[in-house]
Amino acid sequence: STVGRIVTQRGITLELDKETYAPGETILAIVHNLPQSMQNAGAFVAMYEKDAPHDAYWQYQYPQAGYDELYFTAPHEPGEFEMRLYSRSGMYTDETFVLGVVFAVAEESAPDEPVQYDLRVTLDRDVYKSEDLMEVTVWNLPEEWYYEWAFVAIYERGAEHRAYGQYAYPQPYYDLLYLYAPFFDGEYELRLYRRDGEYTDETFVLSVPFIVNTYS
Repeated sequence: STVGRIVTQRGITLELDKETYAPGETILAIVHNLPQSMQNAGAFVAMYEKDAPHDAYWQYQYPQAGYDELYFTAPHEPGEFEMRLYSRSGMYTDETFVLGVVFAVAEESAPDEPVQYDLRVTLDRDVYKSEDLMEVTVWNLPEEWYYEWAFVAIYERGAEHRAYGQYAYPQPYYDLLYLYAPFFDGEYELRLYRRDGEYTDETFVLSVPFIVNTYS
């Protein structure tokens, strides 16, 4: 692997938009001139700690032949990392390793002012019957949250973070989602978390209460 934003091997180039990222920042990785044969073999780009073993990958994506832009989320801890291209899915070896780019994640500095988002989640109703279709709209989700897999999920009112029910991921330019109301009557809430896989007070953003009342 090479330090620098752009590395070329075998006529294939892997380019990063920066050399240093803030924790959790979106990383743009561009693959140039990927052969169709490598795409057919499941070539992939994956994030690693610097000098980690081949099979110790984190996030990964499959580029398309030719030119492809891929988006990753920088690690949340500072340090040195690598973005690597392998020629074949399921084989993480010296033979399938094509090239790598080293990048850094810097210590996070406190912002002068907290970022303010005009972020809202709305439901089409306050009261549903059992298993009614629910229309959920997410408004003004920050772009970088899509790449952290922000999600909405149904919870019983006041449940712990990991006790989620149905869930869905908002998509760029199409933030109308559909879920089904819970089967049992009761009080519930729809919660928004900014990062998938981390169900904590830090990633919890907001909740919208609703009721399931089938017979009244």
